[in-house]
Amino acid sequence: MAQQRESWPDVLRGMGILFVVLVHIRFFASAPLGYVPNWALTFAAAAAPFYLPALFFVSGYFVPTSLRRGRLRFVWIKVLTLAWPLLLWNVINTWRGMDLTSISDFLRVSYLWFLLYLFIYSALAALLKGVPAWIPFAISMVLPVLVSGPSVMDLDRVFDFAPYFFAGMVASRWRDSIMRWSKTPLAVVAVIAGLAGCVWSAFPGSIVAPMIQIISLAAIAAGVVLSAWVTLATPTLCKVFRWLGMHSLEIYVLHWQIGLLIASWWPPFSDARLAFFVVGSTVMALACVASWLFKKPGLRLAFSLRSLTRI
Repeated sequence: MAQQRESWPDVLRGMGILFVVLVHIRFFASAPLGYVPNWALTFAAAAAPFYLPALFFVSGYFVPTSLRRGRLRFVWIKVLTLAWPLLLWNVINTWRGMDLTSISDFLRVSYLWFLLYLFIYSALAALLKGVPAWIPFAISMVLPVLVSGPSVMDLDRVFDFAPYFFAGMVASRWRDSIMRWSKTPLAVVAVIAGLAGCVWSAFPGSIVAPMIQIISLAAIAAGVVLSAWVTLATPTLCKVFRWLGMHSLEIYVLHWQIGLLIASWWPPFSDARLAFFVVGSTVMALACVASWLFKKPGLRLAFSLRSLTRI
């Protein structure tokens, strides 16, 4: 009998992708509004330790199980499901007028860098198969301290997010204990610590590596607990976040395209909160509809070529 898929990782992924869209609203709403409010920048700074680190964490969490089926098979699946949409949507972005012909510009400008980093981390995980996950995690925690400042092609950012991916691989060893841990008093402490770290991050300039990584790990732990609570206590909300999580790749790619289109033709706003609510809810709704459509046969090839193979 096949093992049932855990719910909380999809819930956590759903929370992460929701925050991605919420944080990116400031880019889309600033066009009809004419400026970015300070409260929107504060919100983005406070959310930064959580949303992308959480997405990397969940991706790493499933890697050890996937690697058991073979290293080459794992890498080939990542080519079909990460490298392919990265290539295709980069071509689409270039066609739309974004100059992403150089790697350096691509890493600085394109939001698709997330897929590139996921592919790099996945390839490293395959290469290091058999090495205890805590070793690359420990090394990746130290590297952001040793590698600081500008680097060739801005690749120092690869080191910044690596700890969260490998932390997910480490956490997968205790997958049978996570739901039980979420019911203990220590879980409440984890949530408080994670939220406190996010509030602290709202004050720019006061945090440097490795404290940034530590705060993000605390925020991830808080997210894991909250995801477990949602899974246990609120079935309806669990279904919503699980749906978002299972469509996170499509939402991630499409919300940016939709947001840029809306920003280009939406009439001017005078009220900042109204602009963020209207533009944000429109982008999120259209991204969800579009991601649902792109799961249909034929259209799903824009995000994965796996259906064309027997893997």
